[in-house]
Amino acid sequence: MIDGYKGEISECNLTKGKGCPVCYGRTTLKGINDLWTTNPEIAKLLANPEDGYKYSKGSGVRVNWICPNCNNIIKNIRINNVVHKGLFCPLCSDGISYPEKFMYNLLNQLNINFDYQYSPKWCVYNLNGKEKCGRYDFYIPSKQAIIEMDGGLGHGNKTIKDKISIPNTIYIDTQKEILAQEYNLQVIRIDCDYKDENKFQYIKSSVLHNRQFCNLFWLSNVNWDIINETIQTSLIKNVCSYKTNHKEESTTSIGQKFDLNRSTIRRYLKEGNKLGWCHYDPHEEKYRSVINASKYRKYLQK
Repeated sequence: MIDGYKGEISECNLTKGKGCPVCYGRTTLKGINDLWTTNPEIAKLLANPEDGYKYSKGSGVRVNWICPNCNNIIKNIRINNVVHKGLFCPLCSDGISYPEKFMYNLLNQLNINFDYQYSPKWCVYNLNGKEKCGRYDFYIPSKQAIIEMDGGLGHGNKTIKDKISIPNTIYIDTQKEILAQEYNLQVIRIDCDYKDENKFQYIKSSVLHNRQFCNLFWLSNVNWDIINETIQTSLIKNVCSYKTNHKEESTTSIGQKFDLNRSTIRRYLKEGNKLGWCHYDPHEEKYRSVINASKYRKYLQK
């Protein structure tokens, strides 16, 4: 065999053209298709590093993982789920999907002002007789453009069971696009349905081959390695670190710094306070705002 596999192969698999169990992921061979070889960035998150040599990226085996941000042990998560969707930590996850983190960090590196999770009042459509409010992944005011990161869920792809049908996901995307065009906004769709492929390289290639995106942004000076590294970090941790170094700054001001809304910043700081990453008491902030308002009124009366 090309990969050096030696062993028995069933006649059935040979006739179907699926002879080598290593090539088809049924057997793991160290140095060929083990997780450390194919996806080292995933393997380093394993609680037991030896699991990375025993299993491949397509394995459905449940193993334990270590959160790279808070060192929390995350138990019994399938390997292929982490490869496809990333590692979700119930303690410190910022709730942002991998594709959206990719674009978030790319736009930051390009020094582009944007609104994340943009929900304009005019984005309203009917679905199954009910009025729904739409939301776009990113809005770029300076370019009058919307960017949608089309991942493996929705957009005509698979859906969460009993939540919404595949035809309805296509309908929703169509309605949102029509509404955006009515307001003279260009809609740019980035293919993020990476399936079993390296998700970073897949999305990077999708961006570089998207003519609409490349016509709007100059990408020659982008440091892709920094984006790849930054995606792995927790926005919660970054927000908490900023708060620690800017204790008097309001959640509104911090939100402007990170291009996130105030409620998201408050949620991150509350989680960070529990984890010991920062000190945050929403009552203190409310009290401070009242005091500042009082001082401002006295200033106006002078």
